[in-house]
Amino acid sequence: ATSPAAPVTSPRLMPSPKSIGARLRKRLKARTTKQAVRAATIRKRVLSLFGSLKIRKEAACRRTWSRWASLSQQLLGVGGDTSTGNKVTILTCGSTAFRKMWDAIDQATDSIYLETYILRLDTTGGRTIQRLNAALERGVRVSLMYDSVGSTLGRGAIGASEPIEKLKQRGAHIIEFNPIFNPPWNRTHWFVHRNHRKLLLIDGQVAFCGGMNISDEYCGPDLGGTGKFHDTHVRVEGPAASHFALVARDSLLEAFGGPGAALPPAAASLLRWVTSTSSSPSLHSSSTPASSPARPAGQEPQLAREEQKENQPSPPAAPRPPPHLPSSSSSSSSSPPPSPAPSSKLLHQMLDRIAQTKRMWNAWKAASSSTDTDHHQLGPQPAASVSRSGAPTVAVAAAAAAPSSALGAVASVARGGGGGGGGLGGETHAEVCVQVLAANSWRNVRQVQRSLRLSVQNASTRCYITSPYFHPPPSLLFAMTTAAKRGVDVRVLTSGDRCDVPLARIASRYIYAKLIKSGVRIYEYQPATLHSKTVVVDSVYSFLGSFNFDRWSYHRNLEVGMAVLDPQVTKDMETRFMDNLRGSREIKADDIEDAPFIDRVKSTVAYVLATS
Repeated sequence: ATSPAAPVTSPRLMPSPKSIGARLRKRLKARTTKQAVRAATIRKRVLSLFGSLKIRKEAACRRTWSRWASLSQQLLGVGGDTSTGNKVTILTCGSTAFRKMWDAIDQATDSIYLETYILRLDTTGGRTIQRLNAALERGVRVSLMYDSVGSTLGRGAIGASEPIEKLKQRGAHIIEFNPIFNPPWNRTHWFVHRNHRKLLLIDGQVAFCGGMNISDEYCGPDLGGTGKFHDTHVRVEGPAASHFALVARDSLLEAFGGPGAALPPAAASLLRWVTSTSSSPSLHSSSTPASSPARPAGQEPQLAREEQKENQPSPPAAPRPPPHLPSSSSSSSSSPPPSPAPSSKLLHQMLDRIAQTKRMWNAWKAASSSTDTDHHQLGPQPAASVSRSGAPTVAVAAAAAAPSSALGAVASVARGGGGGGGGLGGETHAEVCVQVLAANSWRNVRQVQRSLRLSVQNASTRCYITSPYFHPPPSLLFAMTTAAKRGVDVRVLTSGDRCDVPLARIASRYIYAKLIKSGVRIYEYQPATLHSKTVVVDSVYSFLGSFNFDRWSYHRNLEVGMAVLDPQVTKDMETRFMDNLRGSREIKADDIEDAPFIDRVKSTVAYVLATS
């Protein structure tokens, strides 16, 4: 008899490396989630021992005021000119910004100075040049400076175009910064030395700065533009406008070889009337410490030495008299603006702005007996309008009498929605404390870098950063991660899928994991191409300008910006930031961990290229 056949068993298949990796990632994710939940539970129990949420919020508020009271003196020491009594208008709509700039050019009576990185001969650029021609016919002195790389490359490049030649023939000063087709061979690194400033000066009384270039991409469709970029600009009227003339003077000197270089007669004449709009010391003497002499024009900054200097506190330098300039043959028709107040008086005025912010917080608490409804912020927000003397307005008093019915009206008045109809379209804030800041690392002028580093690393409750190209240098990266680990609500808004420089967006993802692990929340803007450069800290400090959080702005480009210590302006900036987050996508840790291997390689290579 034959024995039954043995059952056939299939050989055991070994799991693939891909499935093993997936299992390991799944177990690691579960373990990390479990540890995070356990840590949150322990933290909640520990915090409950130190009082209620209300007590901890009030303690955080007291720490904020004391810290900013001592930080004010350090901010005055970073360089730059500080003044009060300014009118500031925040502009996030391209059409509104260009209307105001064009109106200012049409109303100019003495001088116009326009400095931009990109100038295109499209609809917006053509209308701007037409207004400059009309100003020349009225006898207004016109000066135009544009960067060679930004304006002579790409679609709509100006080059030796007919409109520019007409401006020259009518007497306008046209300056191409570091030309690429006729380069200054006596300077090394001339190609990477760019002028990224966006600045418009009108009669030494009105100034515009921010991130908007002269192109259809920054102007709204109702004025013939495309509205591609979402950007932020600012209009300043008052003493701070004359301080921007020092930044213009620095750009002119840099265009002709730096301080001490031989200037052509036309350039010397232009430098005289630009300098005549400001009675302050020169930019280099007021911001460069005596122990750090200016580098030669062709020498690139050394990263290690600069980072070591940035991490050390820099005492305020004693101002030196401005360098000798030939006497001007003709005086300006407009009287010079008032000179800035002494440092001690400015310090008291800055402290008054900080105290005013504290009073706004107290007014908010008086108007609301309920708990804080804004879950993303630590502590109550100054949503009420307060007069410049520090007393709450009638709207706040009415809200205190009937909190449940008046809170919406108080918030509407604070955002400019009541009566004037300004709202977020361009509300003007009066009596604002403004500090004009410049960046020119080739001359050891790092006012912007020092101000941002001080404000971020000393943040107490919140820090909101907007930058389209986000790969900050080590000093700013360390300040952000340290603040987030202390419990500060640090948020970063950067470009999304519509980024105009894809390499910059890929490079940014290389540092996302480190930031998210430290507690920083990162958002990518989706509705349009982001181009705003703003910083808001603790409802006290805000910054607007042309400065990006990347190596080019930090180490190479000429940049300009302004720091504001004013509760109403800062609240306006916070509201705009939160509105932008509604159309953004938050990047989570899972998005970085689950990214394909090839994407991680791309981000690593892109980061090396972007930071080299």
